[in-house]
Amino acid sequence: MVTPHAVQPANDDLARIAAGPRTLGIVGLGLIGGSVALAAVEAGLEVRAWDPDSQTRHSASDRGIEPRTSLADLVSSAPDVLLVAVPLRHMAQTMTQIAERINPRTTVTDVGSVKSRVREAVRAAGLDEQYVGAHPMAGTERSGFAAASSRILVGATWAVTLSESTDQLRAANVTALITGALGGEVIMLNDSDHDRAAAMISHLPHVYAHSLTAHVAQSPIGQIARTLAAGSFRDGTRVARGDAARNAAMILDNRSALLQILDDSLAQLGTLRQSLAEQDEAAVRAYFAAGTAHGVRPTGGAAHMVSHADPAWRDQLLDLGRSGELVRGVRVNPLRGCIEFEASGVEAAEG
Repeated sequence: MVTPHAVQPANDDLARIAAGPRTLGIVGLGLIGGSVALAAVEAGLEVRAWDPDSQTRHSASDRGIEPRTSLADLVSSAPDVLLVAVPLRHMAQTMTQIAERINPRTTVTDVGSVKSRVREAVRAAGLDEQYVGAHPMAGTERSGFAAASSRILVGATWAVTLSESTDQLRAANVTALITGALGGEVIMLNDSDHDRAAAMISHLPHVYAHSLTAHVAQSPIGQIARTLAAGSFRDGTRVARGDAARNAAMILDNRSALLQILDDSLAQLGTLRQSLAEQDEAAVRAYFAAGTAHGVRPTGGAAHMVSHADPAWRDQLLDLGRSGELVRGVRVNPLRGCIEFEASGVEAAEG
């Protein structure tokens, strides 16, 4: 946190931070890590990456990504930002290895879908002061570098998670990367709010998608159902066609948040079942009307500027995040000698 006696960077230094990193290191070139790498290359960044699979490294080299021979080699190259895109089950070991060679100037971020678990790994490795959490709400049911595409990330909303130890200039640099080279937008959250929201809008849908596909597979009329299936079934079960082991790991890693959301959802379904059994048409209509009424993204008012030099910068950004406001970029205010996070509401859209 900035104190009255802290030495503030000069405007030229702030401009470099607000422009985003010039060198980006990526650990893991799966769907998301690979997509980030491709988008960054297209934006003109110097991208270095390591993946344990030699064929993936070779394919990445053909796409303008500089492959490194080992994780240690990548970390030692001291990129401005090092993005960790490994499965959550490998996060603790990876962070420990990174901490052995990390340059103090390098900012560490990630794309993990459960931020509390990543934060635990980061703190255990002693990297908390260099870390800014991130998670893009993007992807497909496919996996691996062969499925990666820079287009996956265009317009994606990223959660950037802040803690008491998050450095505001590192947060600004990661935000500039996301809103600039990666073409996204940012909502600032704490780890707990992120994990509860992810359980609601990502992990619970994965649970129900697998439930639907299993129900059809086990039904004596399953083949008929598959023949009749159209858009609603296809769209509702898309994520179940992905990596089952990965989906199970994601659910287990966020089990605390998911259990509460799952209990609430099962209670709602139980109420609906009772209404159907009792032929309570008004209650059934109310069930569907409630879901429709809340299917609209929130809207915001005028733009908000949050200065990195304000001691309350973190609380201000988290308050904006809780109201659904998005950070769309960072800029230097030369008169005030600070970086400002530019936040505003989202446009109303049927969801």
